Amino acid sequence: MAQRPSAMMGPGGAGRQSMYPQPSNPASIMFGGPSSSANQARLISKQAELEGLRALKDQSARMVKELERLAEKVDIMADGGDSIASVMGSWQGVFRAIQIARASTVFMNPSAPDANSSSADTSTEEDDDLYTYGPATTSKPALIDTMVRLPLDLDGAISRSKDDSAADSSASVSVSQ
Repeated sequence: MAQRPSAMMGPGGAGRQSMYPQPSNPASIMFGGPSSSANQARLISKQAELEGLRALKDQSARMVKELERLAEKVDIMADGGDSIASVMGSWQGVFRAIQIARASTVFMNPSAPDANSSSADTSTEEDDDLYTYGPATTSKPALIDTMVRLPLDLDGAISRSKDDSAADSSASVSVSQ
């Protein structure tokens, strides 16, 4: 028995129909048929939502970096605040030491009895104890000498002295020849 030409043709041909209906438009297969405009609108909406989420993720990453940088600066400021608090706390001790030192000089150099009371009325700025430093030449109490703290860099001084002595010895050798 010979085959009919219509049987050789595939689905959608002029021949025999398949048991499933064949779509006439290939674009309708892609978007799901007659409700393609609703699906397409939903797809566009989801794509816009995805772009928004990506932008949100990027902005969140930038914000995290900024907050980390801000946290580092706050830590630096907190450390500086601790240093300032330490210095401010030590000032009370410094003023107390000055007061004790001044009180001890007053007790060590008691003022003379009323013998100098008439000369005290005629004193000038030069005789005032605020302008007198060092040991008192009169019976007036004197201020203590100014105290200055000098940092000593012994390691740097030793290395500089070695460098200077090496340079001096090389200069003396060249002069003697």
